Amino acid sequence: MIELRKMASWDDYLHDLFFSNLGLRIEDYAIDTVATGLMNYVFRVRTDKGIFFLKQALPTAKADRALGPALRNISIQRLEYEKNCILEISALVPDSVLIPSVHYYDPENHILLLSDVAGEGGMLLETILLDGVLDVSTPSAVGRFLGAVHRRTWGAKRSVRGSRRNDRRNWERFLRMRTIGITTDRISPDLIAEADDLYRHTLQQHSHDVFICMDCCPKNVVLREDGKIGVFDFELASM
Repeated sequence: MIELRKMASWDDYLHDLFFSNLGLRIEDYAIDTVATGLMNYVFRVRTDKGIFFLKQALPTAKADRALGPALRNISIQRLEYEKNCILEISALVPDSVLIPSVHYYDPENHILLLSDVAGEGGMLLETILLDGVLDVSTPSAVGRFLGAVHRRTWGAKRSVRGSRRNDRRNWERFLRMRTIGITTDRISPDLIAEADDLYRHTLQQHSHDVFICMDCCPKNVVLREDGKIGVFDFELASM
């Protein structure tokens, strides 16, 4: 298994990757390591043919010690699941939102080649918020995106992880982690008990027939110069 982070030279790999899978002969390129994210190694590839992203999932997460058990044990197939999710919802996304296109997935080395959704001047919503700026149109657009895809996938019985049962198991695990899987003295026992009730109620009432993004947070949303938003990082998503 090759590891992109340990690659001494990208020349042969990139030229073959782009020509074999996109029919592109790249003449020039630059590699940036994307530091955000704890689970995978992500590289921005700036070429004379455009900007692309390469993600690689290794058997253990990128920052294994910083993650709880639910994330440490996540499958090495997580980028295959991201590919599956993007292919399932790509035709269902509103025109005001861009999601990455899947150019290639290498199942042997768990490498995913994606298009760029930011453009040259795009800014992460996380960066905008940390700068103290809140433009309500951006989270509103994210909400419309989630609502539209939820509505358009309702009852379609699609799956990301090969079966609806596997998708539901993934959803249950992360829902539990984000509700009662909390160990801190700063949260009152009453609030944790209410979160536990919410968890049980949601599992009882929800048939899990829709797309669930799972990780639609400010670091996975980009505001573009043309006014559109880009949403990315779907490896935890379920259907």
